[in-house]
Amino acid sequence: MDYDGHPHTIRPEAEYDGSVPAGDETTPCGLFVVLATRDGSQRRLDSVALAGHGLRVGSVDTIDELREALGQLRPDVAVVDVGLAAGRHAVVLELVRHASTPLIAVSIAEPAARVELLLAGADDCLPSAYTSVELAARVIALGRRTCLDPTQRGRVLRAGPLQLDLRGRRVGVRGSEVPLTAMEFNLLSCFLRHPDEALSREWLLAEVWGYTSGTTETVTVYVRRLRSKIESDPARPVLIQTVWGVGYRFRVEEPPRQP
Repeated sequence: MDYDGHPHTIRPEAEYDGSVPAGDETTPCGLFVVLATRDGSQRRLDSVALAGHGLRVGSVDTIDELREALGQLRPDVAVVDVGLAAGRHAVVLELVRHASTPLIAVSIAEPAARVELLLAGADDCLPSAYTSVELAARVIALGRRTCLDPTQRGRVLRAGPLQLDLRGRRVGVRGSEVPLTAMEFNLLSCFLRHPDEALSREWLLAEVWGYTSGTTETVTVYVRRLRSKIESDPARPVLIQTVWGVGYRFRVEEPPRQP
């Protein structure tokens, strides 16, 4: 595992030593990006484009190395070339479904495959012919939605049976930690920042995913997943309530259980 990038903005490291790179004032939100791509020339272009915006960039060569980096380095954003899986589509889907790190999948030729990855949990997707400039813009946009302002680091949101550690990106439900994907966490934190408000699916799609157009089915799928993880009875949700004809409302206080 090595780190690519401009020497003036990224600390050079010959190999991964198990430490988490620290942020600094020149790095937006302390963003650290890991690239897992096949094409060395494209990776160099991507690294230069990202470093040009003050981001620090690391690179890995395999899906297994990426999985290790996500668990140990805890980057702010990961970029994965689906071609690294060498036809093992299920491997990529498994990685996407369980990644707690915001993830952009690239080099996906078929629109249907991009839709499948987005619904599985990818935060963004790019086709095979993408430019480094566009990738950098999407990484930065994703960072704005998922990376915290320094004044919020260490902040914890509490509502009813839920506790969200924004910096650690951990969620507690009724005293037990519950694993969420990166986008599930973003959606839940959005609900907690807007308690008791009726939020439309279109607004949530723009606020959480950054899409001004697209299918609201994405929101519906993620709400269903969240309910399965935080509701006592997902079939009768009381925390994330459906507002018919509008979208959803997050109820701050969970009603007392019936004896």
